[in-house]
Amino acid sequence: MRGWRIGAAAVLLLLVGAFIIVWSIRVRLATDYIDRELARRGVEATYQVKRIGFGTQVLENLVIGDPERPDAVAREVRVQILIGLGWPRVGLITARGVRMRGRVVDGRLTLGQIDRLLPPPSGLPFRLPDQRVDVRNAAIFLDTPAGPVALGLEGRGNLSDGFRGRLALVSRGLRSGECT
Repeated sequence: MRGWRIGAAAVLLLLVGAFIIVWSIRVRLATDYIDRELARRGVEATYQVKRIGFGTQVLENLVIGDPERPDAVAREVRVQILIGLGWPRVGLITARGVRMRGRVVDGRLTLGQIDRLLPPPSGLPFRLPDQRVDVRNAAIFLDTPAGPVALGLEGRGNLSDGFRGRLALVSRGLRSGECT
């Protein structure tokens, strides 16, 4: 009986030691994972990992694309991870100070290097993802065949059902055929 207790204590001590080691290098592990994933997809990006916790990851000063003319920047992105039965999943994405650039070409929206982070086209009609978000101080600048457009957005909720927010659209002038 005593040998069993010593063995259990040794295993517990090893598990606690392993947890302490992994926890102490969690920021480096997260940074390495993010960097590998960005490189695999051919995305140029810089960011600062502010916090990696049990349920929340925080990135700051995110820049995607050419730093001289980025496709996207975000002052802060906070990702809530829900842990339950099965794999962890993303609960809520909170974004502050987001600025994006895009173009509409042949009726299709392109967001530069951000396109490489999106899932491949499925051939199905467009649908917003089943994802809860909280967005404030966000804007996207689009070059369209009708002229440049700026969109401002803030709101909260599930993108596929229940998002409530405000959207503003501004343009100095739009042209479609002979109509201005």
